[in-house]
Amino acid sequence: MSIPVALKPSARIDLLHLHFGIRPAIRTQLLLHEGPKQAECIRWIRRRGLHVINDPDGFVVISDSPALSRHILAIDRSPVAHTYHLGRALGYPHCCCLKAASFGDEGLEKWALALRRRSFDGLFRAIDPRGYTDGKGLISHLPCSPRCHASLRMAMQLWQSLLRHGYPAIPIDGVLQLFRGRRSAGTKD
Repeated sequence: MSIPVALKPSARIDLLHLHFGIRPAIRTQLLLHEGPKQAECIRWIRRRGLHVINDPDGFVVISDSPALSRHILAIDRSPVAHTYHLGRALGYPHCCCLKAASFGDEGLEKWALALRRRSFDGLFRAIDPRGYTDGKGLISHLPCSPRCHASLRMAMQLWQSLLRHGYPAIPIDGVLQLFRGRRSAGTKD
């Protein structure tokens, strides 16, 4: 899936989650949130039958529902602590939203740095957040731990959807071979 230049590479993962119904909505920031590139990006989103709403800071919420997009933007703009509620509205796992809320919006970068130092082994490499910013991940949130089963289920849903629909694989170090090995061994996905 190619995306407009106004979107970050990480938006590819978000859009795939939305496209395959893994999550109900996405929130991302436009790289170019003024001028013709923004307008082109908004048109690209709308041509796909999606509703998009943006804020003055260049963030956009995209979903199938205008009401859901407005609701999520209202949560995001709220002055009260909203990390948990925003994560749940975006379709992230409960356990990951609780963990994110314990850090708060201001502490998410600190948590992300801590996760980058952790080891994601075996199939759990699919939830390693390090590839997300480059658009090379299978989830678009910070997992609550390197062994989060809810996040792994989301990653495997995306993987299976990509295979079923003939999309090119997302290159994640070692993960593709692990998934292929599970499929060829006849393991139930």
